[in-house]
Amino acid sequence: TRYPLVTGVQTCALPISYPGNLVIWDVETGGFYPTQNLLTQIGLIAINPEGKELLRFQAYIKPYDKNLTLTKSASDLTGITLEKLEREGRDLKEVLTEVASILKSLKVSYYMPTVVGHNVNFDMMFLEYVFNLCFAKNDKTDQCALYNYIQKVPLDTIELARRKWRNNEL
Repeated sequence: TRYPLVTGVQTCALPISYPGNLVIWDVETGGFYPTQNLLTQIGLIAINPEGKELLRFQAYIKPYDKNLTLTKSASDLTGITLEKLEREGRDLKEVLTEVASILKSLKVSYYMPTVVGHNVNFDMMFLEYVFNLCFAKNDKTDQCALYNYIQKVPLDTIELARRKWRNNEL
C-alpha cells in the first residue's frame, strides 16, 4: 500500500508500504532543548493505509515546569506566548494521556502506528522527555513509555525530501 498524502492542493504518494496506520505529527517548543525549554503544542493527524484521515488532535500545553522557558525567538516564530499557554493550554499529563489513548486506538492487529514528521527526531526528543516525566518506563525493557504505543523507528520526511532533492525529483 502506498500512502497518498495531501500537501496543499497536490497529492503525493510516499514510496513506502506499511501494514498499519500512520500518525503525522508536529510539536512546537519553547526552544531547542527539552531539559531547558517547554513543549508548547502537540498536533497530529492519523491516516490509514488507504490515505483516509481517521482523526485529528491538537492541544496547547500549560507551562509544566517553572525552570523551563519559552524563548523569545520560539515565541516570535510560532506566535505562541506564555499568556496563550496559560489561557488555552491543558495540563501536560492530561494531554499525553489523551495522545497515548489515541495512539493505542490506532493499533491494527499487532502493528502499532508509525510516526511521520518533518525532522521528526527533534519532535521525538521532546516527546520522549515529557513522556518520561509523566509516565513510568517499561519495566521489562527500560524504554520510554511512548514506545508502548508507536513503532520505534519514525519516518522522517526531511530524509524523503533530501532524496528527492538529490535526484532532482522536486
